Amino acid sequence: MKQKLEQLYQVLIQVPGCDVFYGTNLSHEDKINQKPFIVYQELSRRSLVFADNQSVLSSTTIQITLVSNDKDVDLEASLEELLYQNGYTYALLTEFISPDGSVTRIYEIKLEV
Repeated sequence: MKQKLEQLYQVLIQVPGCDVFYGTNLSHEDKINQKPFIVYQELSRRSLVFADNQSVLSSTTIQITLVSNDKDVDLEASLEELLYQNGYTYALLTEFISPDGSVTRIYEIKLEV
């Protein structure tokens, strides 16, 4: 799983002008106040195939959150195109405007591990 997360990280850092963080790493709290940024994290893992009472194939759900100062269609398109070009099928779950006016878009991808 670590290798899959590292591969995803290598894709996400190609989004122009974005800092990328895993989970809620508070050691980067000062950078998170600067936008735009991306946070990605593993939400769930479910076994799909069992053999000899052990899981041999699992599906992992990864959430990718893009936060920008305002609506930035070019930034969103850049992230989406990079995901697509690298073989990640994503679903856009939601988009909302925070009280500070920043725009948050939440994507989900599934990985087989």
